[in-house]
Amino acid sequence: MAWLTYDITGKRVYIAGHSGMVGSALVRRFEQEDCTILTRMRSEMDLLDKASVTAWLMQEKPDVVIIAAGNSGGAIANLSRGEDFMYENLAIASHLIHGAYEAGVKQLINIAGPYICPEDTFLPTLERGITGEQLNRSCEASSAVRLSALKLCQFYHREYGVSFRTVVPFEVYGPGDNFGPLSNRVIPAIIRKAVEAKQANAGHMELSGVGTEVREFLYVDDCADAIVTFLKYYGYKGPVNIATSFNFGVRLAELGYMIADLVRFDGRIKFLRKTQAGSEERRLCGQTLRSIGWYPQCSLEMGIRKTLDAFLKGNYREYDMKNERFRLCPA
Repeated sequence: MAWLTYDITGKRVYIAGHSGMVGSALVRRFEQEDCTILTRMRSEMDLLDKASVTAWLMQEKPDVVIIAAGNSGGAIANLSRGEDFMYENLAIASHLIHGAYEAGVKQLINIAGPYICPEDTFLPTLERGITGEQLNRSCEASSAVRLSALKLCQFYHREYGVSFRTVVPFEVYGPGDNFGPLSNRVIPAIIRKAVEAKQANAGHMELSGVGTEVREFLYVDDCADAIVTFLKYYGYKGPVNIATSFNFGVRLAELGYMIADLVRFDGRIKFLRKTQAGSEERRLCGQTLRSIGWYPQCSLEMGIRKTLDAFLKGNYREYDMKNERFRLCPA
């Protein structure tokens, strides 16, 4: 492990979005550290209200702010609710970043996503390849917002010397993920379809794309551990990828059959070749965090088993696109 560059002992850490999938994992991980965790429910503080965000930050004076809040979803949700995703996520990010600066916060970590990378880029994508020209068209609204938040962090660092930085994890999944039929991402979508096909005793299940698309996935607790490692041991101010491997991903066909086997669904998988599945290949280079000794601990199969188990027990969320909100699903 690299030298400690930021000691969080005794520090006050505010996790915005602590009840979400990534936020919950961050709470679990920071509970292992000697620090004070600050959280706030939406009913207590609306992140869309700039004045209340700034007032609370100035009152509580956190040493660290981590932005894990905001709406997210797959390609369908982004294409149909792009304006809502862009407005809300841009407001949340700007309110937290500027509010943290006004409150004297010196350490802030903004969490982006893999869709922030350009549509056509060198693979696996290096950090310097993030700010390319063509945004990912299937998630353009989310890409634009996350890229804006990344640049805003860089500007605040350049102008005021604060350590406001961005991490770019690959597609995160795990217990508490969004399983909404129209708003979920790859792993929750396949798990739900496999479970429903098995329950219906169907002969096949249908998946988007052609099956040759290559993706990389990051288990949520590995993501949280990487963020804590990044905060404590890495002093570079630019964006940093959180990836599971250097050069490898998994084809969606392989992923589909892996999940079908875990669900014990014996039918065929039919790929709807005319439906959109995003870029043909999307991977990040994770060498930067490897250089300070971080490696993911959860294999893809084990992570899917845990996510499947959580789904079957009712530990998941659904994004209600009609009412534009997440809801917890009871067991």
